[in-house]
Amino acid sequence: MRVCHNCKHLNRTTSKFCVKCGRPVKRKNKLVLPILIASGLIVVMLMFSEVLYLSISNPYQYSSSTTKPDSWFYHDGQITRVIDGDTLLIDQTTIRLSLVDSPERGQPGYQDAKDFVSTICPVGSNAEFVEDWTQPTDRYGRSLGLVYCNDMLLNKMLLTNNHAEILLDFCHKSAFGTEDWAMAYGCRIADPITHQPNDDPFCVGENYHESLCGPP
Repeated sequence: MRVCHNCKHLNRTTSKFCVKCGRPVKRKNKLVLPILIASGLIVVMLMFSEVLYLSISNPYQYSSSTTKPDSWFYHDGQITRVIDGDTLLIDQTTIRLSLVDSPERGQPGYQDAKDFVSTICPVGSNAEFVEDWTQPTDRYGRSLGLVYCNDMLLNKMLLTNNHAEILLDFCHKSAFGTEDWAMAYGCRIADPITHQPNDDPFCVGENYHESLCGPP
């Protein structure tokens, strides 16, 4: 049936004029809604393609460590054990510090690094843990993240006092790879695949791009 927009009278489908008021009767265009839906889908696909391209060409633009997702984990607890320079227990959770690597048992500097951590974060003291939400655990199941003791960032303190080295292979994986302290100690990744550092020709002269190479 066709509805007359003038008098709202129902007319036969084949009617071109309303039998009641004589006005032309227009059939509703059934293609309008599908066309609008298709147009909307095309716009969404174009927007998604642009975001995907930008995230690939510039991996740090959409992984800023200053923007925490809703799922990020923060934990307040007590230091119950210091295992070595980059591993400790907060309550019953084993924490592996993100982006830093201290000497292992038997290597030079092992005891110094462990003693340093025990001084900054002594057993029984309060500590704050912030999860590395882009890589919450390592291959051994230990929680990865930052540890704060007495308002001091342990990850940074180990680097500052030469008790650890930066883990360059994880700079592009960690949520904290673009933090100032991490970049200051080597996390100036030019390419997340080749891991070329800031002093590589890729990051020199007219090729320099701060979002990829870090501050000059």
